[in-house]
Amino acid sequence: MNELTQKITAIVQSHGCEIYEITTPKENGRQIFRVCITKENGVGLAECEAISELLSPLLDVADPIKGEYFLEVSSPGIERTLKTPAHYRGAIGEMVALKLTDKSNKRGKLCAVGEDGIDIDCGTLQHIEYARIAKAVTIFEF
Repeated sequence: MNELTQKITAIVQSHGCEIYEITTPKENGRQIFRVCITKENGVGLAECEAISELLSPLLDVADPIKGEYFLEVSSPGIERTLKTPAHYRGAIGEMVALKLTDKSNKRGKLCAVGEDGIDIDCGTLQHIEYARIAKAVTIFEF
């Protein structure tokens, strides 16, 4: 973990939250420095605003992206991308949609997370290795 990420993590944790991910997407021609945060009972606007206000001067000095960019602090949302084992563990019991490396799709309830992969219930329990998952997202069903 680099020094900037450590400082961002300390600020986020000082508000009782955890970093879900830090990304730098370009959307609608605008460069964004996005810090997604989580906490057990959900993240509110107040936490996002407070953390943003503390991160802004830090990023002004650290200048993580050359040129103009916009800072965005948010929760990952109800339907969120799963990338790490910690992300998967946080989604146990939720419905997930998987796109596998062989281009097939799986959809089911995430039941367990192991060292080498996950177990989902797609009508039958299936074990899927992380190496076979090209993309995973939680899905919200009404």
